[in-house]
Amino acid sequence: MRNFFVLLVMLSFHSAAFADSQKLNATQIIELLSDKTIYGLPGAAPSEQIFQKAGATYFTENGNQSQGEWKLEGDKYCSVWPPSQNWVCYDMTRDGNTIGFISPSGKISSYSLVK
Repeated sequence: MRNFFVLLVMLSFHSAAFADSQKLNATQIIELLSDKTIYGLPGAAPSEQIFQKAGATYFTENGNQSQGEWKLEGDKYCSVWPPSQNWVCYDMTRDGNTIGFISPSGKISSYSLVK
């Protein structure tokens, strides 16, 4: 019973934290990311990701850069990061200048549209 209560409290906080978030569709994702840069939120490792309209994406964290590709499948953002050849797709949300990438497992990674 105690574990159920802890889970219920955690879900309540999660829901409250993203209550104003809007799930994005394909058109909104394209407008949001194409030829734009997003930034790690304060308190996280310094990072940024650049999204080129042609499909290349560059992620920099602590001075280390990697290059991948991005595309849309339906209303999901998808990316692949070599040497992996597996595309992973994410739902996306937006709440003001904060955007969230929701992985298939439900993990949310949040970034800022402003530095």
